Amino acid sequence: MNQLSELQMDFIEFLVSCEVLRFGDFTTKSGRKTPYFVNTGMVRTGSQLECFGSFYAQCIATRFSDQFDFIFGPAYKGIPLAAAITTSLAREHGIDCGYCFDRKEIKDHGEGGSLVGYQPQDGDRVLIVEDVTTAGTSIRETVPKLKAAADVHLAGLMISVDRRERGTDDRAALDQLSEEFEMPCTAIVQVQQVLHHLHNREINGKVHIDDALRDRMPEYLAALCAMDVSLHAMEVVSRLATGGDPPPEFVGAYVSKCISACETMQDAYAPGQVYSALQQSSRVS
Repeated sequence: MNQLSELQMDFIEFLVSCEVLRFGDFTTKSGRKTPYFVNTGMVRTGSQLECFGSFYAQCIATRFSDQFDFIFGPAYKGIPLAAAITTSLAREHGIDCGYCFDRKEIKDHGEGGSLVGYQPQDGDRVLIVEDVTTAGTSIRETVPKLKAAADVHLAGLMISVDRRERGTDDRAALDQLSEEFEMPCTAIVQVQQVLHHLHNREINGKVHIDDALRDRMPEYLAALCAMDVSLHAMEVVSRLATGGDPPPEFVGAYVSKCISACETMQDAYAPGQVYSALQQSSRVS
């Protein structure tokens, strides 16, 4: 697994301390069972919100520099997030950009319109910020609103934790959104990094991921094994296998399936980079 930065380790422990990241038995909006849940609605105080925005701002300044004109936070959880991020960008990084958010219903009196705050102009570059994304539904609702307001350029999407959830097809949601809207989509941390960092680590007097919970991960990851094999699916699993620490049985099952598919796939890309990466993953496991 790639070494976590100090910021990423601090962010993971912040999420746990604020109970934004919890472990147990949960069901996502997509109906999938999961042993963990991310809910940024648990950020409930001024100091927590300031800290949360600062983490985002540090990652944005590093990964996007100042290559955007305004931050957009989809209602509702994106509203305080966008405000906190832009405040931190201005105070800590000297990036004074606009921010705006949408109304759930268009206002037909006063200033009217569907957007509050900065009003996009043709040619503006917008960076969208979200807490998490499951199937990408909110982004698909957000982009038309922004495009209706002005001819904006999508500079990117930043979320807190990439859960590697499947999108509306066999690709991971962030990968699908990145290709669909031709913009970089990134997260402060990935779920595999969270699991690795918290395994048997005590935070505030409690171990949140013990061996028992760790051993349940194959059940959760088994959903990936049920995906129809495609290049995108294989690339997702290849990154998990080579860049993380997944259960050996998961790697073995899926890698064998992918290698078998590669041997018959009539795509020039498959026998090259993907096939080689999967073979390497198989040897490692």
